[in-house]
Amino acid sequence: MFGHIYVGPAAAAPSLPPSVNHNSDIYTLPLSLSTIHKSDELRLTDGKSLNFDGHFFSPDANGDHHEDESPHDVSPPIHLAYITLVDSACSINMDTIFHGRGERGLKRLRMPIVFNGVGGSGWEALYKPSVVKNAVIYGSTHPDPGQKRSAVYLTDLKTGSTRSLTPDGHADFTPAVSPSGLWTAVASHGEWRGWDPVVEGEEEDPHTDIFVFKTRDGSERVKLVERGGWPSWADESTLYFHRKSDDGWWSVYKATFPGTASARETGSVEAVRITPPGLHAYTPAAVNPTSVAVTTRRVGSEFRHVELFNVESNQFTELTRLVSPEAHHINPCVSPDGKRVGYQRSREEEESGSVVMNVERPSRRVSPLPSRGLPGVFGWDMDRNIDTFDFSDPDNEGLK
Repeated sequence: MFGHIYVGPAAAAPSLPPSVNHNSDIYTLPLSLSTIHKSDELRLTDGKSLNFDGHFFSPDANGDHHEDESPHDVSPPIHLAYITLVDSACSINMDTIFHGRGERGLKRLRMPIVFNGVGGSGWEALYKPSVVKNAVIYGSTHPDPGQKRSAVYLTDLKTGSTRSLTPDGHADFTPAVSPSGLWTAVASHGEWRGWDPVVEGEEEDPHTDIFVFKTRDGSERVKLVERGGWPSWADESTLYFHRKSDDGWWSVYKATFPGTASARETGSVEAVRITPPGLHAYTPAAVNPTSVAVTTRRVGSEFRHVELFNVESNQFTELTRLVSPEAHHINPCVSPDGKRVGYQRSREEEESGSVVMNVERPSRRVSPLPSRGLPGVFGWDMDRNIDTFDFSDPDNEGLK
């Protein structure tokens, strides 16, 4: 069930072994280092829940600033949106993470912003959040009772109001917002055909297309590229995406298009394959128009790793294999300044439960947002669920 959250039909990518889908966290590595060591890796999420689909965002994306709360001896804070699954209930969190002394010195301000859970009609998943201009854009399966499909939603962080950006009767997946916030790209089946595959092998390649539309209301929707999934914007006129190529290898492609989205027509945008055959490369996360982070699976290895690919030199730079060679690393994301890459990895056994958190309540108050989802979904009080997690805990006194 949880496979659809990561790289099943929703993402249009090769499936992963079940071990990847449980007890995962989001980690990060700096991209500025010439040599990477295990000590350079930073775990950004709590080490206890199922955390996935990370997205770095700019500190002004939600109109709220926490830099003044950062100690003077630590690095600039990291701003991360991601999904947490606890007891079959999904939430989108926006964290501000203060760091600088390694993982044991982390301090996190957590703000849950969207909630879903188990209701009378079944289970609803949230996935692939993006925070931009006081709004969060995300995908949600089972958005309406009795309709088994996926749609893209926008929730206003000021008012809590939510609206669908997906036309009725359509199925959209894996939304990606352009750097300006003006456009959103999705992988889409177009009109909904149901979860059951209609052609042999569709579990591996569900044949989605890339659509682009206005983020604010879903207008000016146009099919940009046929046969593509998991879009990622390098700039306002450059998209990376993945596709299962005719030679059988999953590869990353680049589409460059001039003009406004409303002026584009299907077939007018040229898609160029950028990763070579001989290895699988998918779920791209653009660093800039000439560099992209990708998940790879190489011949002879059973593990997925995140690598950096330079489009101009056609060279890969290894990242996660240098840190944890015998672990799966998937779904990369890149910070707005291009200095960090994030990714999802299953927790190692010795790491699980090793961190004890002090919880502090911040003095500021945030207007509560209503839960959105199925009938009977539990409610949350935002003022009671904005927690600061301090990982230092020198006295080992545990949760306070």
